[in-house]
Amino acid sequence: RPIRISLESPGSGTARVVEVSGVPEAWEPGRSSRIVGVVRDVTTTARAEGQLVRARALLDAAQDVASVGGWSLDRRSRRLRWTHQTYQLHGVGRG
Repeated sequence: RPIRISLESPGSGTARVVEVSGVPEAWEPGRSSRIVGVVRDVTTTARAEGQLVRARALLDAAQDVASVGGWSLDRRSRRLRWTHQTYQLHGVGRG
């Protein structure tokens, strides 16, 4: 499973987020002599995820203050989704 690391470029103050994953290659039983891996820049994805988290928190706070809820309907799958506040307004648990 990849791990995420935030790296800052010395002097520039620019931060990048990378995902790192690797697998040790054993040349002798029980002893790794090198690791083969991948480093992938996921800065854009990490920033978008952060913005989504902040937007979701703002929406939840606004719904709580206003006592309103929201819903969406996927017309293709006919799946209805309610926000947390909509469940609370109708007095039902998430199903």
